[in-house]
Amino acid sequence: MDFENKREHPRVSFTVSDGIVARFLASEDNHELQTAYILNLSEGGLFFTMRKDQSNMIKEGDSLRFVEIKKWRTNHFLVNIQANVVWQGNIPDYDSIGIGCKFNNISDKNLQNIKELVSEKIQPRITTN
Repeated sequence: MDFENKREHPRVSFTVSDGIVARFLASEDNHELQTAYILNLSEGGLFFTMRKDQSNMIKEGDSLRFVEIKKWRTNHFLVNIQANVVWQGNIPDYDSIGIGCKFNNISDKNLQNIKELVSEKIQPRITTN
């Protein structure tokens, strides 16, 4: 069985050009908002990328607070989510790192928004002309 089939929740993938952006606090001591691109999202967590020169502020086991996750230049669709960093690693051929997080105590509203996004991406709406 491959890794994708072992996942507990379906995952939606994005590219940087999709413009799904997270603004988060890397620690309770550092009140400077960081910005990162979300590369995938599920009901259980997310994976984002940021420049390698920013990677020293985050390590496995850290708790992050995502103030907002949204499509660039739109209203928020997820707000105030706590997550734990479960892994991080280099992204080949890019000057960036990838960071995987697992959500903690996600609100019903945020969970519903994620479910709708995942469902929509997995089964695109059919439109008629």
